[in-house]
Amino acid sequence: MGFFQGALYLGAGTGASLIGAFLHARRDANFPLNPMYSLDAVNYSDSFLVVTIAVIIALIASIGLKNDKQGSRIVKPSK
Repeated sequence: MGFFQGALYLGAGTGASLIGAFLHARRDANFPLNPMYSLDAVNYSDSFLVVTIAVIIALIASIGLKNDKQGSRIVKPSK
């Protein structure tokens, strides 16, 4: 349970800092990175695009994880 909460804490902090840094970096941008965006809030569109890409990468990485129904894979020494 502690490992899960630690990962959640780190993920939430990383996401917020990534959005804030990208908003600051793109505050004076005149053209969006997203070619389908045509409104005035370019920096918010770009930040959303970066976070969406990060979530897609995390989902692809999580495909390799599976729930081991047999318990842990620690080998117990035989007597």
